Order: sequence, then C-alpha cells, then structure tokens
Amino acid sequence: MVCNCATGSKEHRCNDKRMKSPNPLDPEALAKMAAELNPKLACEDPAKAIQLARNLLIAADPELAEQEALRAEELQSQEETERHNALFPRSELISVAEAFKASPGHYKTETGFAAALREENLTTELQDGDVEQWRKAWPDEPQKFVDYIVTSLRAVEELFRRQRERKKALDRERKSVKSKALQTKFSKKSHGISTGKKLTKGR
Repeated sequence: MVCNCATGSKEHRCNDKRMKSPNPLDPEALAKMAAELNPKLACEDPAKAIQLARNLLIAADPELAEQEALRAEELQSQEETERHNALFPRSELISVAEAFKASPGHYKTETGFAAALREENLTTELQDGDVEQWRKAWPDEPQKFVDYIVTSLRAVEELFRRQRERKKALDRERKSVKSKALQTKFSKKSHGISTGKKLTKGR
C-alpha cells in the first residue's frame, strides 16, 4: 500500500494505519475468506478451503507472491540445515572408507558404496587444517584448509532405508501389474466362454 500524505503528522498516522492493517494471509482472515468463497468446502475440508483461499490471494497480489516465494525459500533452507545437522553430527563424522568397513555385505566395492552415498546426497565436506603448524611454516600467508568428503553411520542407515523403501514400492508395483494382467486374462477367458455358449445356442 502506498500512502501519499501532505504533512508529517498525516504521514505518521498513515504509517500507523499501514502497520496495523491486517495481514491478508493471517489464518483467521483466510478462514473467513474461505467460508465466504465456498461455505460447503470450508465445512467439509477447512484445510483445503483455506489453502485455496491462500492461493487465490497470492495469485492476485505480486507482492504477496514474492513474500511467499521468499518464505518458501527460507523454509527449504531451514529444512535442509536441520536435515544436514541430523544426518551429520560433527562428533559422528567418519570417512567413507570407515563407513564401508562398518557396513559389510551391502556393497562389494568401496567405489560403488561411495557412489551410492553421493547420489543420495549422503556425504558432506569437512574443512580441516592444522592452524598451529601452518602459522609456524608460513606465518605471513592466510590459513589453508583441506576439504575431506565424509559421512556418518546415520547417513549410511538412511541410504539403506531409502533403498528398502524403493524395493518395497517396486515390489508393490510389480504385484499390481501382475494382478491386473491376471484379471485381464481371466476377463478375456470368461468373455470367450460366454461367446462360445451363445454360438452353440444359435446353432
């Protein structure tokens, strides 16, 4: 909202009014709007009705759309940070080689194991460096760090969990396809028997 006020006092009152104006994405305001737009849906599925009202407001207001995009980006960044901290506690970081030795029987080679971890974003970089030794050797140069690719046993377990879930989903899909194929075959067979009976009666 843009306020063009002539005097300082009017500008002050205008700013106060703008600051006190209700947030259109406030839950109460959204619930009220949802009830007005679709009373039936608001009663049957309030969450869906509120989300629809929210989407309409954002689509109609570029400023709200920009704010929502920034909020979504912040939430995503926060979730990624929380995920990273949960998977890679600093005290539990180990090398990929150590993780491979601690997880026998899953992969034949360390190379394949490391590739699977990287593909699932289950490795991270650890910067390390001996500050005292560096200062003694090159006191006038900035400190250099070495980047190590590390993981954790939590990340390894997450890798195996995802693989198990994918295998279960694939098995369910295969069973579903097989079941549909059997149903189609049985339906065609039943249809053939029925057609044969009709031809026999006709003769």
